[in-house]
Amino acid sequence: ENKMNTVILYGSWFCPYVQRVWIALEEKQIAYEYVEINPYKDSSNISHTKIALSIDEKRFKYPEFVEASPRGLVPALRNGSYSICDSMVCLEYLEDASCGVGAFLMPKTPEERGKARYWCVFINEKIIPHYYKMLMRQSLEEQDQAKRDLLDGLYEFAKAMNKVGPYFFGVEFSIVDITLLPWFQRIQTVSKAYRNFEVPRPSAAKLEHPEDLHNRLHLWFDAIQQRRSYLHSVADTSQLIENYIGYANNSATSDVAVRFRGP
Repeated sequence: ENKMNTVILYGSWFCPYVQRVWIALEEKQIAYEYVEINPYKDSSNISHTKIALSIDEKRFKYPEFVEASPRGLVPALRNGSYSICDSMVCLEYLEDASCGVGAFLMPKTPEERGKARYWCVFINEKIIPHYYKMLMRQSLEEQDQAKRDLLDGLYEFAKAMNKVGPYFFGVEFSIVDITLLPWFQRIQTVSKAYRNFEVPRPSAAKLEHPEDLHNRLHLWFDAIQQRRSYLHSVADTSQLIENYIGYANNSATSDVAVRFRGP
């Protein structure tokens, strides 16, 4: 039985974690209402440094959101009287609660479901942190190391992808694709703008990794950019680049920035 009413998605337009859940709602064809949460204080600060709202300020401004997300972090979902937060938890909840409505986000066999969960963890631990380190570290040496680590993670991921594609498991779009997608888009846009870095096309000059891995990643991203769920959830590139200036100059105050800032 489908247990989904009209779901409320609490999110911030620029947040890649929110985009994960947004994509899943579109793929599952679940009716939803999007509620924008601004986690920062209103400011005319020309330095672009954003000051995060405290949890008490968030609770005052967005009481229903903080009820759904006690730490005040997006994304969060509300389905009737039930609420849940954390992007990966939300993805699995939507898969379980929708009972087969829309596209399946998880593979059907236990073996492939285990594989999907493994690579979701890999993305969160071995790819995403290096993206933020590349943006936030201010020395060229640290930035270059983060770029190498990021590429190594992406290429290890690419080696595990179905050889034909276009998606991770082949023709079926899945939770693994959703988990990486928002950051890959930011790698190709935000990182290019601030760190002159992107995953190169195979025709680029000297490559340190096999050309077929470059091809595979771009085949994957090219296919995803045609999906309705991506087109409905993707942020404007110029606005996204402008929004990330605080990460590039290491002044960002978000929970993610604090987590990945380092010493």
